[in-house]
Amino acid sequence: MEELIKELEFYIDENTVNTRLIYRAKAYSCSFEETVGRDVNQIVEQYEHWLSQGQDRAALEQMGRLLGLLEGIRDLKEPLKGKSPPPEFAPQFELGTKDKDRVVELCIQMRKIILASDIFDQPHKRRLLNRIAGIEHQVEQPKGLLDIVRAGVSDVGETLGKFGTDIEPLTKRMKEVAQIARSNSKEYDQIPAPEEVKQLPKPNEAESTD
Repeated sequence: MEELIKELEFYIDENTVNTRLIYRAKAYSCSFEETVGRDVNQIVEQYEHWLSQGQDRAALEQMGRLLGLLEGIRDLKEPLKGKSPPPEFAPQFELGTKDKDRVVELCIQMRKIILASDIFDQPHKRRLLNRIAGIEHQVEQPKGLLDIVRAGVSDVGETLGKFGTDIEPLTKRMKEVAQIARSNSKEYDQIPAPEEVKQLPKPNEAESTD
């Protein structure tokens, strides 16, 4: 699968559709768990639809979604080697229909913002699109991994920092996604949000107030 991931990265960076890779991924889908295999097949169907309409850019977007999904599978499987981590190390979230629909809509909006932006170079666009695809995949699971969402927030902030700019519509939507996921996580419902954590006094400052 690593070779497939690298080839997808290459063609996406070149803004070139490649149907051969899409069908290779479809062949892989039979070895994935049912929900992941279904996600792959849905992406393939969307790719075929847009390509048949002559919409190469939309087809490339589906290739980006596929790449993010495959990278997420790789990143999760390799360190765990088939073992489930203790819950305290892998906080999860469960979304109701309303929250799920909202997160999916926010992901669609963020993808459009990134694709329309001329601020980012192709590697950074791909990185952000991959994060969004990873979040979408987690949303479709019965229990999503909160750390995947938090990583998306981190990557958006880091990427915008590198380019010395801020795209408020993008950051606003990513923060809303994180807030929705976090509010539906039992493991995190008693932990201060990142914004609150930053406001906590440093240890030496806390001691000086005693």
